[in-house]
Amino acid sequence: MSWKWHKIDKVELARLVLDDATRWLTDPRMAVNWNDLHGSPDARRTLVKALYETLLLYRISYTPEKYHPDQALQLVRTPDEILDRPREGTCLDLSLLFCGLCLGCDLIPWLVRVWGHAFVMVSLSHRLPEWCQPSRPEWKDFRAGPLIDAGRLKERVDGGWYLAVECTGFARSATLAPGLPEGRSRDTNGLLPFDAAVAAGRAQFDEPKRELEYVIDMAVARYEGKVGADPPRSPRRMPASGSSPALPAAQAAAPARELDDLPLLTNRAPQKQKVIDSLDAELDAHAGRPAVFFIEGDLNQKHADLVRRLVKFDLPEWLALRTKDPRVVEVSVTLPAAIAVDFDKALRRELGVKLTIKGCDDPSWDDLTARLRYRPGRLLFNSTFATSDWEQDRSMRLDRLLQSWEQCRDLPPERAPIVCLQVVYEQRPAPGLLDRLFCGGNPNDRLLAYLGELGVDLLAGKKYPGIKAVRLERLGNITAGHLIAWQDLEPVRVFSRGADFTPRINDLFQDPDTGGHSGLPMVKVVPHLREWLRPYTQRR
Repeated sequence: MSWKWHKIDKVELARLVLDDATRWLTDPRMAVNWNDLHGSPDARRTLVKALYETLLLYRISYTPEKYHPDQALQLVRTPDEILDRPREGTCLDLSLLFCGLCLGCDLIPWLVRVWGHAFVMVSLSHRLPEWCQPSRPEWKDFRAGPLIDAGRLKERVDGGWYLAVECTGFARSATLAPGLPEGRSRDTNGLLPFDAAVAAGRAQFDEPKRELEYVIDMAVARYEGKVGADPPRSPRRMPASGSSPALPAAQAAAPARELDDLPLLTNRAPQKQKVIDSLDAELDAHAGRPAVFFIEGDLNQKHADLVRRLVKFDLPEWLALRTKDPRVVEVSVTLPAAIAVDFDKALRRELGVKLTIKGCDDPSWDDLTARLRYRPGRLLFNSTFATSDWEQDRSMRLDRLLQSWEQCRDLPPERAPIVCLQVVYEQRPAPGLLDRLFCGGNPNDRLLAYLGELGVDLLAGKKYPGIKAVRLERLGNITAGHLIAWQDLEPVRVFSRGADFTPRINDLFQDPDTGGHSGLPMVKVVPHLREWLRPYTQRR
């Protein structure tokens, strides 16, 4: 079973890197002792080569990503699927596996994402325990999150500090485009020898079609950002014999509980209340019109988890008091590009597929309204709009989305659709003087300014009066008070059997300079919540 990755959450890729992935290299094993090959950059290059050439023996096939109906999600194959059965993977699957193997051999890997591709860079100058040494200052570039400025990446490779490795090279393929680095120089078996894979990795920096998206330093993600400190495990382990292991009877009878089902986000009360107050007013007014909510925040503020909390906890509890049907069903919708010939038509087709309207390839808003009227439960349509989308077409996509939903016909209030639009402010470098003068500065600032003007127009009824659109406050840091309130929530009390986490909460937020409590971003807090809840993840 593959893992699910929300594409918008780049940092979460670090959770899919298993630092004990070398346990799957059982038949054959590496022919060298990795600990003996850390004496010099040349020795580390030999170690990387030994890892790569061991993988060549596994007869892995390069394949496209698995299909998933939600385009916001990607299925990522586990080490089990790559090294055991069916022995296949995408460039991302293979790169994440290679990062895990590097961590298991005390190497420092970087995951590099370029347009439509992924590969790995490995440090030749430092061993994993030296990840934050003063002689490796580049680690500080990743403290705020993934690196998005290409900067000196190519110089680090050319200078011999890092080795770029094309990970699709150890997977057989006869279909990769020969005009791209990963498709060149493959042998008769469809593989890249190690030196050719290194050359292909270096060539990615000179490929005009491969603009850098971001880079993740796995050591910084593990030990500074705490992301991936407790990665999900592969569904089953390969023993030394290579046969499938038998789970203990007690473990087979008691599968692990899913932590994501808990309302982990604790600083969302104002946003949740604004959503419910708005929907309450619609019910009281007996109006059945779409309600659009803009959920704004930075990349690490877990927008999808707020939607999950609304769907699983807050909205059903509220609906149970107001309507006969408290069910809420989330429907993920990928927004068409603004350059689409007919945005409204493309959106209607997407909604028709998600609502399973049969026998109608081009549903009208009358068709969609009829389906919404009789489908059980309240539907919440969830979409994402990020800084990168704004850079493509500015406000056109948002304007056309609101124009389209305005065409939805009247519905009973308890059937009116809820539309959540996750607005993600992605990290961008500080704008230079020319950018400020001629382009208006940072794209995040321009997006924020547009939403501010839109919010005023929506409130005054100057735009899109056929729908109710609400901006939710940007998300703030979590405090000790938030977590103390969180542990008293009924689902958390039931899950943790009434455990008291207050001492650990106070330690987590203690400010060593002032002695008081300070706030922390959610990305820093979630790993601690998972650690505290780990003893309770087996069913009773």
